[in-house]
Amino acid sequence: MKIICRLNHKNELREKLKSYRNLNIVLIEHGETYEGIGYHFDYQHLDQLIQYLERLKAKQMLVGYQHERKYILSIQKIVYIEGMSKECYLHTMDEEYLSEYKLYELEDLFEGTSLIRISKSMIVNLCYIDYLQVEANMKYGLYMKSKVKLTLSRKYVKAFKKKIGMR
Repeated sequence: MKIICRLNHKNELREKLKSYRNLNIVLIEHGETYEGIGYHFDYQHLDQLIQYLERLKAKQMLVGYQHERKYILSIQKIVYIEGMSKECYLHTMDEEYLSEYKLYELEDLFEGTSLIRISKSMIVNLCYIDYLQVEANMKYGLYMKSKVKLTLSRKYVKAFKKKIGMR
């Protein structure tokens, strides 16, 4: 987390927001200038900022199960999520975990993050796409950095293109 604020507020904000320091966000106090994307906040309404950060923090973690153990996973480590029947699998670069959520629940949970639905049974993390390739019938092949190829189905192409800013 990066905080752009008045000098006389810096130490107090660092202390009050220390539990959110691992979030990938830029906080900009009203009246301060910053060339980039960030969350603008009013110093007089820190409670609203903390509520927002709590919701954001909740979206950043997920519990995955593997060999009867529970692991806390950062969503930044999830390459893609695969729904099969009543089970959902979380794939990282080198591991696979079982999720207690259904695919549609994860889609709702991660709205506004880098995870997006690409087919009836798949959610992908945009950060792990190496490149796209147009295929037949208005589908796209998504070639992941993990060397896995996924398919973006026609139904989800429009939302996908909008999310990445593609025409």
